[in-house]
Amino acid sequence: MSDAERHDPDAPEDEVLGKAFDSVLIGRLLRYVRPHIRLFVATVVTVVSISALSLLGPYLVRLAIDGPIQGAIDGTMSASQAHGELLWIVAIYAIVLLVELGGELLGVVLTNQTGQRIIRGLREQLFGHVQKMGLRYFDRHPVGRLVTRVTSDVEALNELFTSGLAMVFQDVFVILFITIVLFILDVELALTAFVVVPLLLVVSEVFKRRSRSAYRDVRARLSRMNSNLQEVLSGMRVVQLFTQERRMSNRFKDANRDFQRANLDTVFNYALFFPAVEILMAAGLAGIIWIGGRSILLATPGEETLTYGILVQFIMYLRRLFEPIRQLSEKYNILQAAMAAAERVFKVLDTKVEVPEPESPVALPPRIRGAIEFDEVTFAYREGEPVIHDLGFTIEPGERVAVVGATGAGKSTVLNLLLRFYDVDKGTVRVDGHDVRSLALPDLRRRVGIVLQDVFLFSRSIEDNLRLGNPDITRERIERAAGTVNAARFIERMDNGYESQLRERGANLSVGERQLLAFARALAWDPEILILDEATSSVDTETEGMIQDALHKLMQNRTSIIIAHRLSTIREVDRILVFHKGRIREQGTHEQLLAERGIYHKLVQLQYRGT
Repeated sequence: MSDAERHDPDAPEDEVLGKAFDSVLIGRLLRYVRPHIRLFVATVVTVVSISALSLLGPYLVRLAIDGPIQGAIDGTMSASQAHGELLWIVAIYAIVLLVELGGELLGVVLTNQTGQRIIRGLREQLFGHVQKMGLRYFDRHPVGRLVTRVTSDVEALNELFTSGLAMVFQDVFVILFITIVLFILDVELALTAFVVVPLLLVVSEVFKRRSRSAYRDVRARLSRMNSNLQEVLSGMRVVQLFTQERRMSNRFKDANRDFQRANLDTVFNYALFFPAVEILMAAGLAGIIWIGGRSILLATPGEETLTYGILVQFIMYLRRLFEPIRQLSEKYNILQAAMAAAERVFKVLDTKVEVPEPESPVALPPRIRGAIEFDEVTFAYREGEPVIHDLGFTIEPGERVAVVGATGAGKSTVLNLLLRFYDVDKGTVRVDGHDVRSLALPDLRRRVGIVLQDVFLFSRSIEDNLRLGNPDITRERIERAAGTVNAARFIERMDNGYESQLRERGANLSVGERQLLAFARALAWDPEILILDEATSSVDTETEGMIQDALHKLMQNRTSIIIAHRLSTIREVDRILVFHKGRIREQGTHEQLLAERGIYHKLVQLQYRGT
């Protein structure tokens, strides 16, 4: 598959799809809450309790105004008596504020702890699922997009759990409580206040619709920008070698500009929404002050009417009522971002593993013989374009077989099918007579040692890169393997020897040194089957000479498959398979194939014509 197809920014993965609110997605997300339900309930109880406590404030203000303050003004209460009662009310209010402050701190801790625990499980499940996917999946999905799924998309879901679900209970409680209290205090004022609520709901609905596509577009643009960034950073050597910095900068600028525009759209929605809400709130408060003030001013002596304290309490509650209504609209934005992220995350989780583990795998013995058989195998990376056709051959235990052919002949595909990076479309691949699809993947792959042309090394010590977490591989075994393939020479010259830390992808080593470490790693794992895929094509002549005798030792008593463009490296193998357009056209020893003067003879002639 071409790089263009792998990194197509307009692939369906980045389309803005789905509904504004998807109950199915919400239901799936809530499943991750179940293991932490006690903590979640404790969080909800805490935030709701603190909200209830905070609503005592307006009531205490009313008591102060209608009690000691009004009494001191009317002369019905002495100054010292009014001062004493006011002091008690202030003290109670201060205690309420301190408890509320502590409760808010506890609520923040609980909500974030709940969210982080939930998201940790989801992130680990997502990462584990991605690791199970076959190489065909990674052919179609750029690494940058997958990184976005595991990081920023999951973080958007984290915001839903930390700032969304628990706080929704709080907002709903506050709205219901204040609504009931407002009608109890004064029905006329309550009806006046709620005149603006329908308008507020209309504004909120318009805001929701505008923000829905904007939030999803932000996620899509971020994913595309990450894909572009990952690709450029991974290929920086090529970018600089071919002086493509300006072109890549322009591509990144375009992606960054699109991301900026998407974010500005969301900012514009906020810029319209919040002033509109403030205007409606001001209109509602103005109506309350006008009607409530007139009711107090026009009241006749002795008539039961509003008091100054009730009016102030009403206004304070009304301001508190608008706040959760506005916050619910903001929660809707969090929900939109979470829905957009959940669509992508669950799309990854719902992708079936194309190379599944067998339900009842065949158990292999501790040591296998290493017999390999391809029985009428056909395979295509893209449907309708097979790269190998009815391929059939057998490799005996301990036999050394080379596979040669022009680029695209299907050589590396043989290795991909043997290791089950892909599954065959037709036919069977067998190891020791067992269909590889009947074997557990770890059991199969740990029997095969592979050295690729492009050696991948982790940013860890040399010892960690050779052991790769296998506790059975001792330090002595590592040193013996490194010595056998002549890697010990340069390792021991390094400052910390086997504890020396490698940079990303082994950047502080030469190409030849990385290749030698790959040979040492394969030998340390002691596989029954050895695969060398262009393993010496990037090695200089001197280094190649050093590893030739190591290769002889490495291949002893092992089934070995060597894919090489340098035909000089395969003269001493037991058999050579010549691939051409996905089929075996010739096979035999080096001398036999030269004598036939066929495809292999032409390959040799072409390779040595210039020397």
